[in-house]
Amino acid sequence: MPRSLLTAASLLLVCSFCEAQIPSWLGSKETDGSIDWIESTSDALAEARRTGKPIVAYVTSDHCGYCRKMERETWSQPAVGRLVTERFVPMRLHADKHPEEVAALRVRAYPTTVLISPEGRAFAGRAGFLEPLELTGLLHPALDQRDVATRLPAVN
Repeated sequence: MPRSLLTAASLLLVCSFCEAQIPSWLGSKETDGSIDWIESTSDALAEARRTGKPIVAYVTSDHCGYCRKMERETWSQPAVGRLVTERFVPMRLHADKHPEEVAALRVRAYPTTVLISPEGRAFAGRAGFLEPLELTGLLHPALDQRDVATRLPAVN
């Protein structure tokens, strides 16, 4: 068997195994994993209050190479998309378009991922590029901490 064919067959087997091993907290397999981002803080807060779900805010900039990398390699992963879509209100903030909202979150680097309670309080976050497992490691504890003590001001 040619080496490239053997490698392709091995990758297919590994990928199908990984998909079958997705933990339940990553979401069901019912959605395709694509994220329908809300681009307005007020709309995201209204949806979070309506549903009781925390917001996952992805802060990006038009001139950020690692932002593009995170979009390609992390946010596009089906398991990440399912988790975010089913358990959070997804909000994307462009620093170039909404500098005052980004400043309110005290974001100084891009990309940055911030978790915000339905009441509008940022309670966790991380700056920089995150691999899918790093991102889900940040998101998973937030599902159990809806009433976490706040460290940052409310987002208006």
